[in-house]
Amino acid sequence: MDIALDFFDEYVGDKLYSYLDNPLAKLASPAAANASSSSLSLSSLDLSSAPNAVSSVTAYLATVPGLSSLPRDSMLRQALSLYAITYVGIFVLYFSVATASYYLIFDKRMEKHPRFLKNQVAKEIAFSLEAFPMLDLLTLPWFVGDVRGHSQLYDSIAEGPFGQQGGVMPWLYMAFSAALFLWFTDFAIYWVHRWLHIPFLYKRLHKPHHKWIIPTPFASHAFHPVDGYLQSVPYHMACYMFPIHKYMFIGLFSFVNLWSIFIHDSDMLCGHPLEHYINGPAHHTLHHLYFTCNYGQYFCWADKAFKSFRVPAKDDDPLVAVLSGRAAPKAVVPTPVAVATAVAAPLPSGGALSALAPASAPAATTTTRPSLSLRAVAPEMKRIDSGLGSEVELGAGSGASSSSSANSSGDESAPTPAPADKKKAAVGAASGAAARPRREGLRARK
Repeated sequence: MDIALDFFDEYVGDKLYSYLDNPLAKLASPAAANASSSSLSLSSLDLSSAPNAVSSVTAYLATVPGLSSLPRDSMLRQALSLYAITYVGIFVLYFSVATASYYLIFDKRMEKHPRFLKNQVAKEIAFSLEAFPMLDLLTLPWFVGDVRGHSQLYDSIAEGPFGQQGGVMPWLYMAFSAALFLWFTDFAIYWVHRWLHIPFLYKRLHKPHHKWIIPTPFASHAFHPVDGYLQSVPYHMACYMFPIHKYMFIGLFSFVNLWSIFIHDSDMLCGHPLEHYINGPAHHTLHHLYFTCNYGQYFCWADKAFKSFRVPAKDDDPLVAVLSGRAAPKAVVPTPVAVATAVAAPLPSGGALSALAPASAPAATTTTRPSLSLRAVAPEMKRIDSGLGSEVELGAGSGASSSSSANSSGDESAPTPAPADKKKAAVGAASGAAARPRREGLRARK
């Protein structure tokens, strides 16, 4: 960050700090103005009365040097400058890249998904803007330590590993350091991310980010500031653990921020050979949908090694649910007369439901209605959120989901009577149950 800091001081900082004098210096008496802050200590303040307290405190503050007197290597000036640089930088990066991704890549039809919140984009932006100030403050010590020479960032090839040796080795190490940075940060973020799904931490830190079930690029930084900081720690640790060229680190640090925005565009690209190796937007979309898979940042190897990998499939695409909701298939539903006939008929010994209607029964007229189940097109996602954490049962348990789906579509034509109600069903059929088919069907279902 010293490269950015030097550029800032050269073109902005020196002139800006020259205007930041101590405004109280003009209010102090000449004697107090000539005194140093060491001669006027806090113990010498006269607090015996209100007028004396005001004058003594003013005299003390007048001796405090203004920011214009701070040299470039002052830690206070460096901290203030770095905070301003990082805040403006993340602000510009977030709005420029996320806006471009939203308008050029993000499919606006996703906003019609039932899990897409009302005014979600505005909420994501507002949440991000609330997180930026504290997030930058938490990361500030890492940047200050870097510019004060405590990291292992180096300026030139000659200063880096194998620099004195020359030849191709320094360049090979630069390539190796980039690969090591990506491997280390991906592995570390995998575990930080997975630990953030522990119920105790999830409820307090990570849950706000999973508010966005169908994320947009603006959700990339819409998280709790401590959550965002914990997932950024591996990036800062890397340059303190092994040597990295400064320009290489700036490029990698910019890349990871761009990647964080890119994987939140909900674009379900499936069927390509890299989907088993690169953790892209499709993988992270599944993470937001199902919560318990694809914790990695760039690669899939950690998810595969620790049994949390879910390969993207077209049936998982939330856009499928949006499109299928527009043109739901038609389902054939028997009329109440056919339902009563099926209920009154005794069960065959083989248990085949197809034999419920006798051959002599009148032909049932049928009506059509839109199917209420979309499981044939897109799997159902059941979100379990008890306040202690969030889990999702894949398909919401096939047995329970399929039974509820069947009740909403086809099983209404052939409900299975309970053993205690078989006799009632038979009596109802003999005494004119056909005149009350709906009630008998509901009673048998109970």
